[in-house]
Amino acid sequence: MKGLTTRRILFRHSLPNAAVPAIQAAATVFAFSVGGVVVIEYVFGFPGIGTALTDAVGNRDIAVVQFIVLLIATTFFLANMVADIFAELLTPPGRGAGQ
Repeated sequence: MKGLTTRRILFRHSLPNAAVPAIQAAATVFAFSVGGVVVIEYVFGFPGIGTALTDAVGNRDIAVVQFIVLLIATTFFLANMVADIFAELLTPPGRGAGQ
């Protein structure tokens, strides 16, 4: 009704509102996938960080266990932090928290 093209409506009005939940969901899926790599590598016998973690637990190598768990937790944190930054950048002005 405003006389805008379909492309302008989609990219100016619809995309910022639809992209925020999609980015946050993608970051959550990525973070859980990094944590789930331990199970996948153990089940299928792939060598990697998950196999290293299970071997370290079996050998009671606390330093390696702590490092790998810290690496997975950091990846989880960074994925969510990047998603929150992108969500803040894409949120239309005037709709952010605290305004």
